[in-house]
Amino acid sequence: LKTMSKRLESEQYYVTFEMFVADMKRMFTNARTYNSPDTIYYKLAT
Repeated sequence: LKTMSKRLESEQYYVTFEMFVADMKRMFTNARTYNSPDTIYYKLAT
């Protein structure tokens, strides 16, 4: 979310829908990578 928030705060909006989707996918991937499967963060990202 930090990357997405920074983009919006600095008025560097997403030029394409694909850029937005790429950041969303990265967020979900990171949630699964850096959290244990028994956490709510992991479960919500699956």
